[in-house]
Amino acid sequence: MINKLKLLLIGATVFQQDNTEKLTAKGLVVDYVQEFSQWFSKVIWATTLSKEKPHTRTIIDENKVVPCILKAKAWGWLADYFKLQHLIDRQTVIFLYLPNVWLVPVVLALRRRAKGFFVYVANDYVQHSERSRKTRGWVYSYLYKLAHELPIRLADGVVVRGKLNFERAKQLNRNVIETVPIGLNTVLYKRTKEPCSGNLIRILYVGKLVEGKGVEVLLQAFSELCRRLRNKQLLLTIVGTGSKEGEIKKMCHDLDITDMVKFLGFVDDKSLLSWLYAEADMLVVVPSTYPEGVPRVINEALLHGTPVIASALEGIQRQFTRGEVIFIRPGDAQDIANVIERLISDAKFRLKTLKAIALCYKKTGTWKSAAEQHKSFIIQTIEKEDKRRKFYEDAKYVERVHSTSFYRKINNPWLVELLKKRMVLELGCGASPQDHLGRDYIGVDISQKALEKGKGKGKRVQADITLLPFRDNSIDAVLTIAVLEHIPEPERVLQEVVRVLRPGGVAVHQDAWNVPLWRPLGLKIKRYSELSFCHRILKLLLPILESLPVRSLRIIPKRIIREILFVMRRWEFDYKQIKPNYNLPEVSDADACNSIDSHAVLLFYKANGFKVVKPKDSFLRRLLIRGYIVVQK
Repeated sequence: MINKLKLLLIGATVFQQDNTEKLTAKGLVVDYVQEFSQWFSKVIWATTLSKEKPHTRTIIDENKVVPCILKAKAWGWLADYFKLQHLIDRQTVIFLYLPNVWLVPVVLALRRRAKGFFVYVANDYVQHSERSRKTRGWVYSYLYKLAHELPIRLADGVVVRGKLNFERAKQLNRNVIETVPIGLNTVLYKRTKEPCSGNLIRILYVGKLVEGKGVEVLLQAFSELCRRLRNKQLLLTIVGTGSKEGEIKKMCHDLDITDMVKFLGFVDDKSLLSWLYAEADMLVVVPSTYPEGVPRVINEALLHGTPVIASALEGIQRQFTRGEVIFIRPGDAQDIANVIERLISDAKFRLKTLKAIALCYKKTGTWKSAAEQHKSFIIQTIEKEDKRRKFYEDAKYVERVHSTSFYRKINNPWLVELLKKRMVLELGCGASPQDHLGRDYIGVDISQKALEKGKGKGKRVQADITLLPFRDNSIDAVLTIAVLEHIPEPERVLQEVVRVLRPGGVAVHQDAWNVPLWRPLGLKIKRYSELSFCHRILKLLLPILESLPVRSLRIIPKRIIREILFVMRRWEFDYKQIKPNYNLPEVSDADACNSIDSHAVLLFYKANGFKVVKPKDSFLRRLLIRGYIVVQK
């Protein structure tokens, strides 16, 4: 158990009820969720109750997990909100599993009450959104994509399945990890023979029997194989259930392959599932229209040394690149039949595939389970944020910032006049607020001690400046002084500035631009005797490295490249991340989390339709900019 944190896990699968009205769910998912109880003081699992005929057998242990049934529909928003509100406090971490389109607004409304907010993404939401445009219209398509990308942007951390989702999430959030599969990660039954080496060929399908999964395509291919390979005994085992099960069984009858197709229904027994993989000669994953992410059954089959034939969908292709998976055209029965026949008949091709599979699983994983990996990610993120918040409450830090109030004070007549008749919102005001500016003044900071030390004119609000408690288009002017470099994800602050500023409002940034990567080392206050040899050399060279000519040589070429990419519409907001040192509260910028350039901030605002006020908006002026910048919405 760690830090008395509670975990509210939303989604992952649905609940069902057995004959005794006890809640059940998929065994592998139940194991995954219940494992969290080792590390969290309380685990709450909130999801919907399925009205379908129950097929899951694993009963949820309410000594480990507190189940909570949600409606997860538009008409149930209010009920779900109040139900979850009672479960959340400042020690609760929310872990939302997407897709959960109807629950996203509820969870986003509640995230401010929680200790942390994390998101899990496994499906190919981009492909699903694009395909649904044709069937459900552009409104659903847009909202479906937004219901994924908005939580990803706002989350403290994102867990994704597959390299494709990892690349997408990284564009929206810096704190992303790729998960190990939530599924069967242990071989309970070892393979006793080489795949396709006997007369009996077992073909396995594991998945839902629903529209778009392509099981009917597999049946057509299997029927064709039965005609081609009369010298082999073929057996197709289908594991799973769904709304199309009756139609699929009827199709088997129509194709005259009923005796060679075995339906096992949903298998919730890990031992039986492992035996099926170990005995199968191949696994076939054939979604013809369904936009899969990376099905866990592929990893489970490969773990058992079973060849996998899968549709050439982007997510699967990006994940398996070393020949361990054989790809076929989605929805093409002839292609499936040809590949299966080749795998059975061509020993050379089969050996090459088996070698690729063996190489794929030669390295042992770092994590014993997905739950352990996710726990570590959540705890590390929370502890890092707690350490940051504790630093800003440190008396030494507060006193140092307060002592520099005179030097930080803005007295530029032009700026004072610009802000004179405006409501000024200062982000990260700390213990040295600029409360002499503006008609009205609001200072926001994460540190309560700093706010108390800097009491004065106007209002003070303790809040995270990446989640401002102000309405859209409600502020006349936003000001930051030496703040952006201390934020792990400064783009989130800038996005909030864009949101809260009124049309015609101004943003003034006078931050510590291009903080050197060595600043957190505290070289300026440490003696040479305290430093390693390399750090001694670095300290000796500091006057040269931090001189204006050398800094210009380091910064201006990057600005030129940035301008070119901006014109080509290929630029993305950029900055360098720095590992902050929270053990040196007396050193200025030792706690810097990033090295950000004022030029990048200017281009961010230009990309959002802002007018550049200071410096004058010309290529040369932007290239040589130093000091503060001013932009207008």
